[in-house]
Amino acid sequence: MFNRRAAIVLVLLVLSLSVLFVSWQSSLSQGLPAGKDIVSAQRWQISLAGGWDKFSSVRAAWTGEIGAQPPKSKFGFLTREEPFYLPSGTEFAVAARKFRIPNEWSARTMQLVLGGVDGRVRVYLNGIDSAHKVGEFEGLGGTTRVAIPAGAFRYGTDNVLILRLSAGVGQRSVLFGSGWPAAGTITGELALEAVTATSLGKPRVTVAWQGSSAQVTVQADLRHHGLMEEGPWTVSAVLSDGSAGVARASQVVRPGGGERESVTFHLAVAGARPWSPKTPFLYQLHLTVANPAGDQDDLAFPVGLRSLSLAGGKFVLNGQPLAIHGAALDPAEEREIRRTGRIAAFLQEERRQGVNLIYFVGSVPDPLWLQAADQAGIGVWGEWPVALTPAARLPNPSIFSALAENYHPSLWAWTVGKRLDPAAPLAGYFSLAKQAAAPSLAFAVRANPRPLWGVPSDQAPVIEGGTLQGPWGRVVPLAASAAGTGKEVSPATGSQGQGTNGGKVWPGRGFAFGWGFLILYVTLMDLRSATWLYKEIDEKKPKRRLRQAWFWQGLSIWVRAGTLSAILTAGIFRLPSGLGFWFPDLWPGAMVLQRQNPWLIWLALGLAIVLLRLLQTGLAAPRLPGSPHPYGVALWLEQRYRWFIIPGVFWAGVAWGWPWWTSLAAYAGLSFLVLPWRRRDVHRIGGKYRVLLYIPLLLTLLAFIWLCLRWPDVAFLWHLGSIVPG
Repeated sequence: MFNRRAAIVLVLLVLSLSVLFVSWQSSLSQGLPAGKDIVSAQRWQISLAGGWDKFSSVRAAWTGEIGAQPPKSKFGFLTREEPFYLPSGTEFAVAARKFRIPNEWSARTMQLVLGGVDGRVRVYLNGIDSAHKVGEFEGLGGTTRVAIPAGAFRYGTDNVLILRLSAGVGQRSVLFGSGWPAAGTITGELALEAVTATSLGKPRVTVAWQGSSAQVTVQADLRHHGLMEEGPWTVSAVLSDGSAGVARASQVVRPGGGERESVTFHLAVAGARPWSPKTPFLYQLHLTVANPAGDQDDLAFPVGLRSLSLAGGKFVLNGQPLAIHGAALDPAEEREIRRTGRIAAFLQEERRQGVNLIYFVGSVPDPLWLQAADQAGIGVWGEWPVALTPAARLPNPSIFSALAENYHPSLWAWTVGKRLDPAAPLAGYFSLAKQAAAPSLAFAVRANPRPLWGVPSDQAPVIEGGTLQGPWGRVVPLAASAAGTGKEVSPATGSQGQGTNGGKVWPGRGFAFGWGFLILYVTLMDLRSATWLYKEIDEKKPKRRLRQAWFWQGLSIWVRAGTLSAILTAGIFRLPSGLGFWFPDLWPGAMVLQRQNPWLIWLALGLAIVLLRLLQTGLAAPRLPGSPHPYGVALWLEQRYRWFIIPGVFWAGVAWGWPWWTSLAAYAGLSFLVLPWRRRDVHRIGGKYRVLLYIPLLLTLLAFIWLCLRWPDVAFLWHLGSIVPG
């Protein structure tokens, strides 16, 4: 079964895959500014934004950072990549950096602040075993604080912080999604905070109106960090209008409530000024907690007092219906505006154009956006990472409750699902999602008018003609909005679901023409060569006509494998990473493949196809009459593949705009049509064609097992009927 030719092909395949691995390209984007979700005068903070080192594994990061493997070592390039900046849109699996903290911080508890995380995170400090893993959480785009004991740090010397990111919940749960690539992004705040023995957690703020008076309810969490004997604690809340306090309250909390305790304040504000798009007035809320020893923690942030509901399909803000005129930003546009520091100017310009809401497609808005929108008087609509998700893999909505930044009056709505299964009962999921999104409104977006089972129609807007619309109004993509008003939009770097390898479409016209000519020449020479019989396979002294026929048919095997590989490679570089503007970046694996060298992918696929062919004939030859040489069987069978010039011509036409799928359809269709002739040839020599089916049946079985494991995806696809980009 295995001979010298197969061994050579196997070695070449391993070499090509090795070169592809060594030259593997990852994403690299520019740094992003990020906002702080809360402000504190009592907390000490070190920013961790800046340069980070990227590695392929946690162990490589640890050995690289502690100096066991210098950056310029002989094999360092296999595990260490170019440094990059965080926060940014750069995808990474493992990032590490060193930092130092002052000795006086040893009396405090540390909190690692990570914002805008997309992916599951494991945090390691000064080691990589379980004892040094200080935190793990699912990053959903908001801000998370990981408490780290003071004893875990080294004071006055270097500390090594390692972040391990894997696929996020959106990537894992999407239709035909997977955990590959095991990477994620961090686009928000990165910092280390030092807090006192008892600190305040992010509060929840709700507002109830009684005429012109507002009842503001503030629910704050006390976190004792294992030092509960330091009480009692005095907790106070002060609401001011910028010049004087308008409401205040305080409570004394005594020990015994547990590691975490909840404190609720009810602040009555007479003659309150509501926040609205016309008058975006913001109050200031200041929370403090102190113990008898003088330790104190505080939080301060702006609060807008408004009421928001949905009635009759309309947004009702402060008791008045509000027609929505929105503009939507995809992730690339959002990052470009944030990177260039144009958020405030952009929002003001959109307001002048009559836009009163900004929709963030495929992302959670950074605090910079929310704070600017609070001040500009413009609404914000964000999205959960739940799109094209089979019902069996819908996440528990409670994990998104932390995203309810409910003290931001500009945060009006969340999309809790896009293009969900219309045949699945969604009432339970949507009910929980509304609770998790509150006090913002919750919507499930449809891509066609087909109703969702269990979701009210007024909370299930439809994407029609590229526009999201419902009885409440409409949201149009920024580019369409700009085109309608004559504005210019700065080009944003990113993917809208187009596979182009950094803007370069493969194949180029030169290579397509050259390879197409080679296919034509080899096919013509093969046709001109003599037809030979099965009994001549093991001819010891072949005549010239037989040697020529073997040469051209051997070359035909390689050219046909290269053609099929070229068809598959062209398909890889045309795989969508998303489905249009409203469904971006659903399958990041496509983007990862499209960043690689297409020539290496083409070469590796071609060698794999040749190797499979040699294995197929190697398995079949001992079971055919006379047990001929496996390579001779491959040459004999190749006489029935002279039709491959047709899909080859279709593939070459791809470079001039011919649909890619026609080449694959032509290859599959013609292969199936000539199957009876191939089967008859084998039967005429007294053999059984089934001996040639071991490899095809094995591949078919693997595909069948994969489909069985992916049955929820298959059922979901069946329910959708067809996927139409929004």
